[in-house]
Amino acid sequence: MSGNRSSRRTRISGVRAAVPVTEEGSRLMPGMVDAIGRSMGHKFVSIELVERALTHSSAKTDAHPSNERLEFFGDAVIGLVVTEMVFHGYPDYPEGEMTRVKSVLVSRETLAQKALIYGFQRFMIVGKGVGARERLPRSILANLFEALVAALYLDAGFEICRKFLQECFSGDIGTLIGRQITRNYKSALQQLAQARMGITPTYVVRSESGPDHDKRFIVAAMLAEKEQGLGEGNSKKEAEQVAARSALKAMLAELEMADEEDSMLLELPDDEFDEEFEEELALALEEGGAPPIGISRDDLQDLPDDAEDD
Repeated sequence: MSGNRSSRRTRISGVRAAVPVTEEGSRLMPGMVDAIGRSMGHKFVSIELVERALTHSSAKTDAHPSNERLEFFGDAVIGLVVTEMVFHGYPDYPEGEMTRVKSVLVSRETLAQKALIYGFQRFMIVGKGVGARERLPRSILANLFEALVAALYLDAGFEICRKFLQECFSGDIGTLIGRQITRNYKSALQQLAQARMGITPTYVVRSESGPDHDKRFIVAAMLAEKEQGLGEGNSKKEAEQVAARSALKAMLAELEMADEEDSMLLELPDDEFDEEFEEELALALEEGGAPPIGISRDDLQDLPDDAEDD
């Protein structure tokens, strides 16, 4: 080994190896950049960007900086694209519901799972201490995903990066909204109607009565000009939610996914779904072509706790 070359222990692709490091050289093994590029839909021009994105702070040198700055950049890009997807995809959603959906999608657990789904952890460059662990902590995996997104943005531009993230998160958003996050009946009905019928529900005020301080509205939920459910409330929004709930029960029954006489849907409280309803709705969405969510807490339970990250 030449005098200006040192051997540095790193962990790459899950296997510890002695990798020669020079001031000029790269620590990436052949095929790494192409494999990552295929996963992200882009042939990277800058090998240096990819290497930096893969380099944990435990493995940084003067010549090979860590991915911390790229993490910062990638976090902002992911947040922007996810926000844009929720904002344009669900125009009826209030700020609070959009915030809840976004918070799950950009969470450490979700991004760590994305890194695992794409297999990025196989290529990460870490120091000897971190490399001695059986599994990488979820915070390191999440940061890796953010850094690679930033590398994609800087190498390919925003449009290609946006396309990758849209493909990455589109199924998750639909399923989260239909199943895990919201108790908004209007949004759930919209999801199911679009997935199964390719149409968007509309709402028509059938009647308005009472004095200003005690108004009563009756609203019909319409699917393709057919009345699917009626709702009554003290405001149009409240009546629309009740109508959407009624339409959901009727629609699930028509799809033979609920029994009008026996279903738990008939006993639902007015302000929330129960678990059985969520399962029925999720099944209807999946059979209608909505992609399944890529986030599974069961898949994450064996990851080291964040307390071990230091």
